[in-house]
Amino acid sequence: MGKERWTRYGLEPAVLRVPAMLGLEERQFLYYLGRDVYRGEGEMMDVGAFLGASASALAAGLRDNPRPIERRQRIHSYDFFTYGDYYAGYVSGRVWQTGEDTLPLYRQHVEPFAELIEPIKGDICAQRWDGRPIEILFVDFTQTWHQHEFVVRTFYPHLIPGRSVLVHQDFIFTVCYWLHIFMEHYRDCFASIDPHVWNSSAAWTVVRPLPTDAMTHPLPSRLRVAELLELLDRSIERYPTQPWRGVLDCARARFLLHALGRDAALDAATRVEQGRAETSLLDPHYTALMDEIRGWSPDRSPYEGFFRV
Repeated sequence: MGKERWTRYGLEPAVLRVPAMLGLEERQFLYYLGRDVYRGEGEMMDVGAFLGASASALAAGLRDNPRPIERRQRIHSYDFFTYGDYYAGYVSGRVWQTGEDTLPLYRQHVEPFAELIEPIKGDICAQRWDGRPIEILFVDFTQTWHQHEFVVRTFYPHLIPGRSVLVHQDFIFTVCYWLHIFMEHYRDCFASIDPHVWNSSAAWTVVRPLPTDAMTHPLPSRLRVAELLELLDRSIERYPTQPWRGVLDCARARFLLHALGRDAALDAATRVEQGRAETSLLDPHYTALMDEIRGWSPDRSPYEGFFRV
């Protein structure tokens, strides 16, 4: 029994109408977690809330959960809640200004579930957690390796072995290669629920506590580039089908760009060409990769000195 556990759910308009980068199956999966998986033994974290789709799906499931559990503000929903270019195409009705507060719009979207959700506005990497156990951790935020390390340090220590579920949105995506490296290195601590919740998520159950060094010493400080690449390649090999393999090959090239520079990235980008010929779904990922490679300047790299060659 696999995806039918969550894809059987028909979601209500209050969940479906929220503009989002999430696919239908991802919303169904979050609803399933709130309704069928959550036992009230910890909190539910929505790290990267955007306009409220993930919070609404979790909250609808929490509302419908048949267990006698405390529901009020069990979902902690983090975001900058500040308008930026990536909002384009998802908000309408008027002209928005960069830096404008989007929290009122978020509140409007999640209003049917307001009592279940605590929105937390501001720089996510400046937030702290009070130490309560975390039962559901949904992450749609880690657009840099530094942001990923913040999530690991702040939230992972409070996951419950044998109970907690970790969901990484953007796992099947060009940008977030660090998620594959981390999850592969610590694969013995997790059991896969689904390697691909369409369109770009993956989910695991936590089966044992992470070692302390996972929270205190980032992998690039302990492993050389060749070792990190081996971990990334092992994870990518689990996705042989196009276009998803091509997307992750783009992520591989991006890692090489950050770790070794433009020439290494260009060599790796050639692996993507056949996939582009097979499906146009890969085109925007490849275009974004090549744009980054062409504009690459090692003098402005946020990863200067980050990797051990």
